[in-house]
Amino acid sequence: MTDFRTYSHELLIEFIECFRNYPCLWKIRSSEYKDKNLKFQAYNTLLEIIRKVERDATIDNVKKKINSLRAGYRKEHKKVRDSMRTGSGADQVYVPKLWYYSQLEFLNDQRQGEESADNMDSSEQDNDDSTIDAEYSENDTQSANYNVSPPATPATSIAPSARRKRQANDEIENTIALIGKRLENSDDEYDAIGKNIAAKLRNMTATQQGIAEKLINEVIFLGRFERLTFNTTIQSPGPVQEPQRPLIHIPAVPVQMQEPQAFNLSQDSHTIDISNTLVEYLTFNNNN
Repeated sequence: MTDFRTYSHELLIEFIECFRNYPCLWKIRSSEYKDKNLKFQAYNTLLEIIRKVERDATIDNVKKKINSLRAGYRKEHKKVRDSMRTGSGADQVYVPKLWYYSQLEFLNDQRQGEESADNMDSSEQDNDDSTIDAEYSENDTQSANYNVSPPATPATSIAPSARRKRQANDEIENTIALIGKRLENSDDEYDAIGKNIAAKLRNMTATQQGIAEKLINEVIFLGRFERLTFNTTIQSPGPVQEPQRPLIHIPAVPVQMQEPQAFNLSQDSHTIDISNTLVEYLTFNNNN
């Protein structure tokens, strides 16, 4: 069987959704199913998806992956039906192990006859490398055989049997639908972790929520590239201190007070005392 372990859940869901959107690949009673050009386009669209993981993939790889998905779904579907035929209650019905089982339920109407599906050899399906067209062609032949009118038998013996069979089929389909809903609503450990983180984020301020989201995304990013170790921690830097303004030191200069001195006029290294000259001038004028 094709290994899908290299596929993320998102990528495999994208592949299945794209497959479902092209009935020409699985709806054997539709007019699109016989359109080879439409099938070629569908295969190329699916090829673009798987080349995100397998760069050298071809259309043959696409067909094998489709066969693998359908084979895995049929095996799980057969187990569900077998558990229902034992008379077990709804709580004891086999729950499929494939997490994408409910995503492939659109194939229910396209499966082979009940006897053929129940007796199908699962190992042959796992190793089936034939193209999807050849596989569906076989379904076409078997479906056409069902349209052949059976030999006439008394109506009294057919009607009750057909009614019981129809009721049994309705019960089976209802139980399968119930299982599909249970699978969609079931949470694993990662869903529980996500809900726990979400509850704690709601108690934070908007700023703290943004910072926490950033750190969580960084951790997940490192984990995806296998960079996380047991020594991986988040180091919180110390409090940011505002830079201090530099202090300007101005030394104190003592101011020396000088006593007033007489006004002297210096000229050619000779000092003239104005006060004495004025006295002599006044004395000279008085004598004359």
